Amino acid sequence: MAVLFRYAAFVSYSSKDARFTKHLHRALESYLIPKSLGEFDLIGGGKKNRLYPIFRDREELSAGHLGERIEGALKVSATLIVVCSPNSAASPWVQKEIEFFVSLGRRDKIYAIIADDAPLTDAAGADCTRACFPPAFQGDALADDALEPLAADARKGKDGFRNAWLKVVAGAVGVSPGQLIDRDKKRRRLQRRAVGAGVAALAASLAIAGAWIDASAWRTRLSAHAVSLASEGRPLDAAPFAVAGLSGRADALRVRSQEADDAASGIGLHIPIRSNFDIGPMSEISLSGDGRFLGTTDRRGNVFLYDLSEEGGEPKWLGEQFFSLSFSGDSRFLLLGGLSGDEAFLYDPADPTPAPMPLGPLIAFDFSPDGRFLLTIDNRFYGRLHDLNDATREPATLGFLVPLPHSGFSGDGRFLLTLDRRASGFLHNLAASAAPRPLGELYPFHFAFSRDGRHLLLLDQNRRGFVHNLDDLSAEPIALGRIREADPTYGFSADGRFLVICGPIDDCGLHNLAEREAPIVPLGSLTAWSFSADGQFLATRTQDIEGFLLALGSPNEAPIPLGELGARSPFGFSRDSRFLLTMELRNQVRTEAVLHNVVGAAAEPFHLGEIADYFFGERFLLTRDVNGVAFLRDLDDLESELLNLGPVADRGGFQFSVDGRLVATRDAAGDGAVRDLHAPFAQGSGARLRAEICAGSGNALRPFPREVRSSNQGPQRVREALEGRPWNPCDWRGLLAIWRDPERGDGWFEGLRQWLRLMHVRHFGGGDDWLCQETTSRASERTRAARASMCARFAASEVAEETNE
Repeated sequence: MAVLFRYAAFVSYSSKDARFTKHLHRALESYLIPKSLGEFDLIGGGKKNRLYPIFRDREELSAGHLGERIEGALKVSATLIVVCSPNSAASPWVQKEIEFFVSLGRRDKIYAIIADDAPLTDAAGADCTRACFPPAFQGDALADDALEPLAADARKGKDGFRNAWLKVVAGAVGVSPGQLIDRDKKRRRLQRRAVGAGVAALAASLAIAGAWIDASAWRTRLSAHAVSLASEGRPLDAAPFAVAGLSGRADALRVRSQEADDAASGIGLHIPIRSNFDIGPMSEISLSGDGRFLGTTDRRGNVFLYDLSEEGGEPKWLGEQFFSLSFSGDSRFLLLGGLSGDEAFLYDPADPTPAPMPLGPLIAFDFSPDGRFLLTIDNRFYGRLHDLNDATREPATLGFLVPLPHSGFSGDGRFLLTLDRRASGFLHNLAASAAPRPLGELYPFHFAFSRDGRHLLLLDQNRRGFVHNLDDLSAEPIALGRIREADPTYGFSADGRFLVICGPIDDCGLHNLAEREAPIVPLGSLTAWSFSADGQFLATRTQDIEGFLLALGSPNEAPIPLGELGARSPFGFSRDSRFLLTMELRNQVRTEAVLHNVVGAAAEPFHLGEIADYFFGERFLLTRDVNGVAFLRDLDDLESELLNLGPVADRGGFQFSVDGRLVATRDAAGDGAVRDLHAPFAQGSGARLRAEICAGSGNALRPFPREVRSSNQGPQRVREALEGRPWNPCDWRGLLAIWRDPERGDGWFEGLRQWLRLMHVRHFGGGDDWLCQETTSRASERTRAARASMCARFAASEVAEETNE
C-alpha cells in the first residue's frame, strides 16, 4: 500500500542553530531536482522533483513529551533531517524526535547534516565531529544499536554548505550524491554564463542607450542651431547644420526626430539646390531668360556670373563698381552698369573671356524683347540704338532722349518709342530703315504698347487718349477722349484684344479692339484691374473695394463677386490663367490671400493666409509671408504641404526663370541660391530625407562656418559636435558604411575609419582635424572638385565680408 505524506521532510534542530536551519530550510525547499535523474514525488501529489514542503519546528518543546503537533508532523513526514552540532547533541528534544521517528519504522529515512558553524576541533585540538551527533547516532539510545544516517558536513574544509545539503537531497530521493552534485555544478556553470550574458547584454544596452542619448543630444543641438540661424534670415548658413541634425542610413544608431525633419524642411532643403553663392552678401540677383546664367552683385559692386549648366562650376568675376545688371531677352548678352554716369559694358555670358564691349557712361538702357536691339542713353542724354546682330555696325544716333519709366520697345520688338526734351514722341520702325514717325507732343511718360505689338496707346498734352494700329500706321487712330490723371488709367490685355480706359470722372470702360463696332462695356469706378494671360478674364476692384471677375468671352454674363479686397493690395492671375490670387479684407484691417480657380467655377476658393507678396511661376506659386519667409505651393496639388524656402529679402528676394524651371532666392543676409523645380523633391524623413537632400544638394551646401568650427565665437557644444568630422555633413559616414559609394568614398569600412579618426581627434589628444577641402577615402573626382570649390567660395566669402565691413 502506498503511503502518502504531508511533508517531504521534518527538520530537527536545536533552537541555538536556528540561523543555519533557516538557511538550510530555504535551500532545500527552493531546489529543483534535475529531470535528467528522473521524476520524483516524495509526498504523492506534491510538487514534482522538489523537497517541498518541509516542516521546521520553531519552538522548544514542553518538558516531558514531544507534543501532539510535533508527533503528528513526524508521522506525516517522508524523511527526517537532523541538524547536528554540539547544541543539538545536548538537546533532549532532538533526541526524542529521532527516537519517535525511528519508532515509526523509518530509520532508513533519517539524514544528518553538520551545521556550518560547528567547531572542527576542541581547545586541545581534538576532532569535534563526534561531539556534534546526538546520542541516538552514537549507539547508546536504542539497545546499543547505533544509527548510521547519511551524514553531510556543511563546515568549511569539509563538504561545504551546498554540497552538504545536496547530499541530503540525494539521500532523500535515492540517487548518488555524485550524480546530483555533478549536475548541479553543470547547472550553475550555465546559470553563471546566462547571468554573465545577461550582465553583458545589460551593459551593452546601457552603452547603446547612452550612445543613443548622446547622439540624440548633439544632433538636437545642431538642429536647434540651424533653426536659430534660419530665424536670423541666414537659411544657407543653417543648411549644413540642418543636414547634420539628420541621422544617416549607415549610422549604427539612427536618431530620428521631428525637430530635425522640421529644421531641414524649414529652410527649403526639400527642393534641390542647383548652385550656392557665397561671394559675400548680394545686393542683386538676375536670372537669364533661358535659366542658364545667373548674375549677382555685392554691396561693393563686384559682379559674378554663374553658369548653371555647370553643376558646381566656379563663378566668373566680371569686375567691380557695377550696381546694375541685365540680361537681354534671348540671354545672349549681359549689360553691366555702374552708378548714374559711370562706364557700362556689354558681355557675352556664354564666353565672357574676350574683352567686353564698352558702352561709355550710361544713365539708362533697354533691351528689345527679342534681344536684337539695345537702346542706351549716355550721361549727356544722347541716345543710341545698337543692332546686337551686327557687332561691326555703328550704333544709330537718336539725339537727345528723355529716359522713360518703362520699356519703349513694343512687345514684338518691331517698334521703339522715344521722347525728346520737348516731350515730342517718335516711333521707330526697327524692321525698316524709314525715318522715325513723329507723334507730336505727348503727355510725358504716358504710353503703352500691347503685348502682341499691334497697338500703341498715347496721351497728348491734353490727356486725350489715342490707340494706333501698328499694323497700319496710315489708319486713323481710335480716339478715346480725356483720360483721368490718377493711376491706373489704362491697360491692355495680354493678347492685345481688350483695353481698359478710365475717364476723368472715373467712368472706366472695356474696349474690344478686335471688334471696333462692339459697344464699350462700362466698368464703373475702378482702382485696380488685372487681365488673365490668355485674355479670357478680367479682375477688377472698385473704389468701394469690391472685387469682380468678368469673363471676357461672355460679356453678357454678370460679373462674379470676389468680396472686399484690400485697398492697396495687389492681385493677379497665374501664368496659365487657371488661378486668380486676391487679397480679401478681414476685420477692416487685415488681408488674407485667396486663390480662386477661375477655370473650375465650382471649385471652392483656397485660403493662403496673410502674405506680403507673391509671384506665379509656370507651375508653382511662391509667396512671402509677413515674416519674410517664402513658401512654394504646387498649383496642381493645392492640398499638398507647403514647401518652405526660408527667409528671403524684402526687395528682389526671389525670381523665376522664364520657363519656371528655376527659382533664385536671396535671403535676408544677402546670400542666394538657385533651386531646380523640375528635379525630384525630397519626400522622406530622417535618414532617407538626409540621403535625398545630399543627393540633390550635397555639392551645393556650404561648409560649417569657420567661426563655429574653428574658433571660440560659436556655441561651445555645437563646436564640440563638429570636432573630428568632415566640413560637409554629406561626407559623414556611419559605422555601418561598409558598401561602396562611388561619390562619397570607397565604402569598405569607411565608417569605421572615420569613427576611429573622430575618437582620435576628440578623445585621444592626437591627430589633425579635418581640413575644409578634405573628403573621405577615395571619394570621386567630382566630389573632390566640389569640396575644393565649396571651400574656395567659403574663403572668398570671408574676405568679401571683411572687406565690406
